[in-house]
Amino acid sequence: MNRSLLAILTLSALGAGLMAPRPLQGADEKTAPKAPAKEAAEPAKPGPAAPAAKGEGKGEPKGEAKGEAKAESKIAIEHDELGRVVIKLDAEARGKLGLELARPAIATAAPEARAYGHVLDPGPLAGLANDLASAQAAAAASAAEWARTKVLQGQGNTSARAAVLAEAAARHDELAVRALHDRLALAWGRELADRGDLTTFVQTLTGLEAAVVRIDLPGGERLHPAPAAARLVTLAGREVAAQLLGPALSVDPGLQGQGFLFLVPTNQPRLLPGEAVTGFLRLPGAAAAAVVPPAAVIRAEGSAWVFVAAEDKSAFTRTPVTLEHRLEKGWLVSPVGSLTNQVVVTGAQALLSQESKALLKPD
Repeated sequence: MNRSLLAILTLSALGAGLMAPRPLQGADEKTAPKAPAKEAAEPAKPGPAAPAAKGEGKGEPKGEAKGEAKAESKIAIEHDELGRVVIKLDAEARGKLGLELARPAIATAAPEARAYGHVLDPGPLAGLANDLASAQAAAAASAAEWARTKVLQGQGNTSARAAVLAEAAARHDELAVRALHDRLALAWGRELADRGDLTTFVQTLTGLEAAVVRIDLPGGERLHPAPAAARLVTLAGREVAAQLLGPALSVDPGLQGQGFLFLVPTNQPRLLPGEAVTGFLRLPGAAAAAVVPPAAVIRAEGSAWVFVAAEDKSAFTRTPVTLEHRLEKGWLVSPVGSLTNQVVVTGAQALLSQESKALLKPD
């Protein structure tokens, strides 16, 4: 009875909501709804961009490129009243290029004329010389026979016919000698053909102990008087002194200029027949020229140039020069009047590169 009354009271309380059922142990963790997890921090929204540093952005390089642009701005390319290129740069730019200046030394040298030629083949000369020697021997024998025949004829010991035949043979051989001598003179010059030691001289040529070189001036040029000597320079840069043998008695079909024959008495460079050379023919008188180091000379546009510095060393003019000839200490160049100031002796090629860059740079 008591149990039934307790059950009724309990059910009534439940129905009225006065009691809540007690959950089982652990039920809270399994059945209770979970609180939503703390949301991850949202990415920071981009704020207004900081202003770009000067010189950055717009695809412009940073750091070294900025410095390079600054260096380029210190170099300016202009032209003087003669149309020569003038490069202007400040002290900092000169230091970066490593420029060194020096005043050219002035020297006195004989003026020279440039010509071109080649080493002659001594084979044809040897053939003519041998033919001439043989003809001279025959002429000497026939002349002696004629002289003997005339003596015998005077004694009445020979016939007139024999004397006539002896005279004819002697004159024939004499004409043969003259013909060969003329051929030799036309081909090799009269000075060489008249040498008394022709046979020995030819042997030195065929043994390459000496050499004969023909030098021809450009078409239409002539020298008065003839040069006494010449410097011969091979394509490999070897240089040798030569003595004048005499004028050539024919004209080179290609050059069409005045020609000369020169002798290289001691063929130390071992010039070979047919080898091309450039001849610098020594002319009478003397002329002043400047001596500059090899590094001071640059080659551009088919010519030789040096950079001449202004008095304040802020501008450098690319000045054309003529390379007279190579010395032990450098080049002998002219004209001297354009080289009164200091010239760039170190860094000339770097200056030329700066000029090329400036010309390639778009406006």
